Amino acid sequence: MNERLPKVFVNKIDKTLNVNQEATISSRKNSSLNWNKILDDKDKYLFNHQYLITLNNNETIEDSIISKQQNKILTLNGKKIDISDIKSVVEIKK
Repeated sequence: MNERLPKVFVNKIDKTLNVNQEATISSRKNSSLNWNKILDDKDKYLFNHQYLITLNNNETIEDSIISKQQNKILTLNGKKIDISDIKSVVEIKK
């Protein structure tokens, strides 16, 4: 194919390119948040944000938080999670 192009457009690539990997990694940033700050911030709509919830048994749940009732949180998919079972909560920024 290089023989058909004018020499102006032909560039020799002699190195490996990782451009796509870098773009994929940088397109999704995570930020750690304080668990109490997430639940107690009344001005913020929790269901507008995606969270990565890691449980004590290393199960991960990627979902939005709807509300907190007593010692449980309710996710957008209708799952009830005990707060004592949660190891960490990370907001996923897209």
